[in-house]
Amino acid sequence: MAGSPAPGTRVYHAGNPAVTRQTGRSAKPLYERRKTAGPQAGRNQARILRINWVFVFILILAVSIVIWCCFNYLRLRLIYTTVLREAQAKESEIAKLKEYNDAYYAEVISSTDLEQISKIATEKLGMHPPTDDQIRIYTVAEGGSYVRQYQDLP
Repeated sequence: MAGSPAPGTRVYHAGNPAVTRQTGRSAKPLYERRKTAGPQAGRNQARILRINWVFVFILILAVSIVIWCCFNYLRLRLIYTTVLREAQAKESEIAKLKEYNDAYYAEVISSTDLEQISKIATEKLGMHPPTDDQIRIYTVAEGGSYVRQYQDLP
């Protein structure tokens, strides 16, 4: 075997620019060796190309969940925006009603004349101011804003 190269060395074939490696097998070019791959390679390739239905199902399920979440997010965002607009409209309405109420209150207070009320009460209705023995003063507990009456007043 003086003419054959040592294993693992490169050999150049005349007329062929492809460099091949010498292993214990024949010195076929790499593209030819791939064509004649063994039956295990064919089974592996078939296994790789076969559709894994579990993976497809999980993928469709995941995409469906993402789409459902996006749809619900948009729906909730729309509801939030609607409620916010309604709240702003109600606040605007409340502000207008308070303004109207304050104006009406000011009108009522300005039109009320206490002297005229006292005159009508004493002259037309026969009322008179209370005497000192008719006035009772009650104390309110701290923090309270009213007095509870548990029995009739004398």
